[in-house]
Amino acid sequence: MSTVVHASDAAQCASRSGEIHKLAQRLQHCVHRVESAAARLSQLELHNWQSPAGRAYQTTLSHHQSVLRRTVATLQDAVAAVQGHGQAAAQPGRAL
Repeated sequence: MSTVVHASDAAQCASRSGEIHKLAQRLQHCVHRVESAAARLSQLELHNWQSPAGRAYQTTLSHHQSVLRRTVATLQDAVAAVQGHGQAAAQPGRAL
């Protein structure tokens, strides 16, 4: 079974691949923004807070840092998946 690829199919694949590449770039930008937020959060100096409220605040910040680290990992996985999809979309005649 042979597959015939027409010029319009190739152009459509290139266009789709370009859109997917832009999506991957936007996701990567999100990764950088979340990493930046996590870095700013980690720079807060709260070690001297000894009150119950201070400890509760430290616990909350620690939880948020953990969530941000997991978010970065999830976004990085999404970037890789979108990039892989973009490479597949660039190949005419390949089912997505």
